[in-house]
Amino acid sequence: MRLLAVFLLLKLSAAADGFSLPSVFKQPEPPCSLRRCIQSAAFILQSMNQSVNPCEDFFSYTCGNYNKENPIPDSQIMNDLNRRKEREYELKAKAMLQEGELDEDPESVKKAKMLFHACTNTAAIEEEGLDPIANALEVAGLDLIPYTPQDFFDWLGANVNVQKRLGKEILLQFTLVADPQNKTLNHLGLGIPGDWTFVTQPHHRHERTSNLGRRSRSVARESRTEAPDVDVKEFLEQETYRDEIDFAKNVLAHFIRSASEKEISKSQMKKMKKAVADAVVVDHAVSRLQTKYDLPDNEPTKHTLKELQTILDTADRTRSKSPINLTRYFTEMFEDVEKVTLHLTDDTPIMVTSLDYLLQVSNLTKTVSPRRLAMMFWWRIVKSLAPLSTRAMRDMAHDFQDALYGFEYDVKSRALLCTQTVLAAFSFPVAHKIMDRSYLERIKPGVTEMFENLRRAFKQNIASYKWLHDADKQAMTEKLDAVKFNVGLPDLTFDREVLDEYYSDIYVCEEHYAQVLVNYSSYIVMTTLASFNQTFDSEEEADTEWGSLNLFTSNAFYFPEKNSMVILMPQLEHPFYDLGLEALNYGALGSLIGHELSHAFDNSGRTYDKIGNKVVKWMNSSVVNYVNKTECFVDQYSAVYIPEVDRHVDGRKTLNENIADNSGLRLALTAYRMWVQDHGKEKLLPGLEGLSHEQLFYLSFAGVMQI
Repeated sequence: MRLLAVFLLLKLSAAADGFSLPSVFKQPEPPCSLRRCIQSAAFILQSMNQSVNPCEDFFSYTCGNYNKENPIPDSQIMNDLNRRKEREYELKAKAMLQEGELDEDPESVKKAKMLFHACTNTAAIEEEGLDPIANALEVAGLDLIPYTPQDFFDWLGANVNVQKRLGKEILLQFTLVADPQNKTLNHLGLGIPGDWTFVTQPHHRHERTSNLGRRSRSVARESRTEAPDVDVKEFLEQETYRDEIDFAKNVLAHFIRSASEKEISKSQMKKMKKAVADAVVVDHAVSRLQTKYDLPDNEPTKHTLKELQTILDTADRTRSKSPINLTRYFTEMFEDVEKVTLHLTDDTPIMVTSLDYLLQVSNLTKTVSPRRLAMMFWWRIVKSLAPLSTRAMRDMAHDFQDALYGFEYDVKSRALLCTQTVLAAFSFPVAHKIMDRSYLERIKPGVTEMFENLRRAFKQNIASYKWLHDADKQAMTEKLDAVKFNVGLPDLTFDREVLDEYYSDIYVCEEHYAQVLVNYSSYIVMTTLASFNQTFDSEEEADTEWGSLNLFTSNAFYFPEKNSMVILMPQLEHPFYDLGLEALNYGALGSLIGHELSHAFDNSGRTYDKIGNKVVKWMNSSVVNYVNKTECFVDQYSAVYIPEVDRHVDGRKTLNENIADNSGLRLALTAYRMWVQDHGKEKLLPGLEGLSHEQLFYLSFAGVMQI
């Protein structure tokens, strides 16, 4: 799909350059003989199908042999270069973590290794048994075995305790949100809970999403807006929910076999099975709401405390007060938080990610019985901790995922799974050990020059926009000049004292793996709460750009609220960069950086100014012209049909990404031409001497888009 526009550009380039197959030599000068050039040529040639005419099928010409040479494992839906690069680093990290603790290791690295050994110490995990799950349930006021239904359940208090002490979000997500007009100020926020904490995610990550999974997400987005129906029969009609109900019943039976101190009658067992089935039903009803309202283009709205409480209290016809008592909720969130005193008034600003979601939660907690809400909390906590628990619990969780996704679950080696967990929690210390600092210092000047050329190219484009008002051109140019570019790794990665201080409050114990991850997740929440009264200057802001990132992710990011960009180390290596020729570098990495830079001015990014405050409004004429010009993208991509899922692309939902793909490619080509003007013409690529540099540019772009 992304290569449609590339084909048109390549065709134009072919007309100018006389496109011919590599077997026709147009240039007599000797090709590049650097090892990197040879490696890049081999990679491109291995992926190409040179029997295809590129002017008829550019995709097959550039990528026709890729899947043959790189078959997709049965447990995955793709085998793209980003995931392969991440896997390379995971294997390096695993080898380092397995070597054991060394005297010269920084304390933060020792903690990372301790977490790895805690994860691989399955004997200790078995010895702990179900205690970690029982302790977590106790935080919410729940028992491991739900012998009797709860006629009263303080779900709001349980939500607070679970987020603070377990780092897990159930119905409400507390967050801090920077003031859109003044990012140095923090406001209280209410968001939409996610599925897992980032630390425990590797234990839940399935390598493949089947058609069944895609269909269930699609149904969720289309769910109705009234209070969710919690009829068990409705859900039993769908295979996905029946499988999860069976999973919940098996877990209940395991708890009873392992921990029950009472004789349980058949009638009581039947009631408990009905209770866990109800838990799954309510859980899925809540998930439907969270999926429906957690949209990528959500913009937080600001309300006063009194205004928001009034909206919640008067939302339905009965005008009964909402179960969501905001004053109580925020007060309890900040209890026991050192050095923070919360002063709530009627005018205290509250940032809300989705008011519609908040209203639905208010309505749901009015209409769903306390016992069902209690069991929903029980199931969400149990389900999130099951993969961290005993072998029996892990096997049940894997069996459920087999049924859910319609094929055998890809059981990773324990060591690899533990490595992924360590990278989620301690990526900076691991980077300290295995990242090549000298390589970063060598390539950083070239990457920085590339970014500056892309910035110059973007300025040229802005100046040429006849549809854009002059005032908006000036604001865009000023914002572009102010974009901060962060390359590879934060400085603290190689400063062991700063690194150890950064992780000084993290405690790791090899005998209590699940509790370590729970405590880590809780620590993140408590640190967020403790930062409520902090203000940030630009330097402190720069440091926080790296804080939530796994440094081993093969990706780049643009942060509109900071007007800054980060490109991580895996994307600074082959096959994304250091490819021997700048034509290849600009086609691969240049287009990726250009993509992220374009997000600064898409439908969302353009509303932020040069320092990250959300105050920018284009002139009406510019907005109208922009919208009109984007309609062709909507139409073009909506016409693309994907037979594997029997549907068309939604060109409106994917608009920002499609614009960024095309804009990034165009910027990269212009930037490469600037590089040639500054440095002169390059040598050709061995084995591909019949292709011009700009044709190699497009081949390199196509290469990094292969999946």
